[in-house]
Amino acid sequence: MSDRLPAGRRWVRGLRSVRAQSALAAAAAAAVILVSGGWWVRHLVGQQQWEAGRHSAIRQVNAMGLAVSAIDGATGLQPAFYPDVTFEVVDTAGRVLTASPDLGPYETGGRAVMPAAEPLPIDITMDVPQVFPTVRLANPAGDHELDGEPVTGVRVQVNPVDFGDYEQQLRRTPGTTFAIYVFVTPLAAGRATATVEWILLAAIPPAVGLVALNAWLATRRALRPVEAIRARTAAVTASSLADRVTVPPTGDEIAALAVTINAMLDRLQRADEAQRRMVSDAAHELRSPLAILRAGLEVAQAYPDRTDWPATAATAVAQAQRLTGLADDLLLLARLDADTAPAHPETDVDVVAVLTRMAAETLTRDGLTTTCREHPPIRVRLARSPFERIVRNLLDNAVRHAGKRVEIRVDASPAGPGHVRLRVEVADDGPGIPPADRERIFDRFTRLDAARDRHAGGTGLGLSLARELAVRLGGTLEVADRPVPGATFVLTLTAAVA
Repeated sequence: MSDRLPAGRRWVRGLRSVRAQSALAAAAAAAVILVSGGWWVRHLVGQQQWEAGRHSAIRQVNAMGLAVSAIDGATGLQPAFYPDVTFEVVDTAGRVLTASPDLGPYETGGRAVMPAAEPLPIDITMDVPQVFPTVRLANPAGDHELDGEPVTGVRVQVNPVDFGDYEQQLRRTPGTTFAIYVFVTPLAAGRATATVEWILLAAIPPAVGLVALNAWLATRRALRPVEAIRARTAAVTASSLADRVTVPPTGDEIAALAVTINAMLDRLQRADEAQRRMVSDAAHELRSPLAILRAGLEVAQAYPDRTDWPATAATAVAQAQRLTGLADDLLLLARLDADTAPAHPETDVDVVAVLTRMAAETLTRDGLTTTCREHPPIRVRLARSPFERIVRNLLDNAVRHAGKRVEIRVDASPAGPGHVRLRVEVADDGPGIPPADRERIFDRFTRLDAARDRHAGGTGLGLSLARELAVRLGGTLEVADRPVPGATFVLTLTAAVA
């Protein structure tokens, strides 16, 4: 039992494969088409055979009528003369005058299967053939070929004339008319359709099998590049992200799949490189305050009598605060990357009042002023904590680079019913940012050459965090294209009116 189970599972997996499903779908479609087409051919052959039989019966009944029109009676229509014709000759009383032997079982009591002849005028020798409605034969005792079969009779009526005795012809009285029926039976059509059925039964299963095999082989060949792509992708590891799959020169969906996988590997490689670079930069950033903290403590421990303990404690606290800020920034970035940062509810905020307060609370060095340009109150609904974090990071960056002043400017414009577009600018009069670096400064741990001094307090994460928070709020953060000196950061948000 244990040996059969894996084989059974492999068989089930084989049925679930794309090749098997394609072969089954092609086989099902071929079976439907071939069976439908075969049924239509069978029906067409039957119809054509019946039509051929009807036309043959018309010709035959005409010939038989002409053959006996000069004979006073139906004795000239002997069954031996027409071995392949099913016919019946009936008089005006409905009696059978003569008939083919295969109709004998159905002519009970000498009564004909078809209706009696209708008297013709004396001056009409033979009328035109007529096709009578279909009649279903009885099922007499015994096993007869026509039992229960529908037959159609083609009738012609004849007034026999003896051209050798003109006086007898003149003396002829009505009542000598008889009708000749030539039957169109389903036997010929049945034999033809049976032949077609045998041909179809013999041809359809191999044809369906051939279509399924062809579909299976074609699908296997078409999926061969996919298998190569799968194997190549499965071999890619964290240490081999530079590997790429081969793009087949087919220009089809499989080639597009290979291009997409290579693009995905490019993104993974860039993400991996960015993650490694971030870890390296974070470790480098952490080493600086830790080294300062350790050096100060080691010196104090080595020379306790000559150590300025309040200054050493202040230095340790400053470096600890720097480490705490860096850890908080890294934790927030990790949550933003994983989309697990807590959602902040929107509240009614007077943007002008918040910016004025933040400008007044910003710590600056001597000779530097931070102000918020006066503006009428702007009351909106927004997530206050992320908004203040963005502005605080922009102010910290401006204070580090400004010469004598930092200014906040705010403006609002209509943005649809019940909404306004906020534009917050944080400008400084520092050295400015070259146009080539105005996007690069938003990368993590990025510092321009003029701002490499880590003792100034920057970690290279403030602007990156500010932009990601702005995007999270549905806004944008960019550097205004203005001439130096100075740099202006522009935060644009759309908020509901409070």
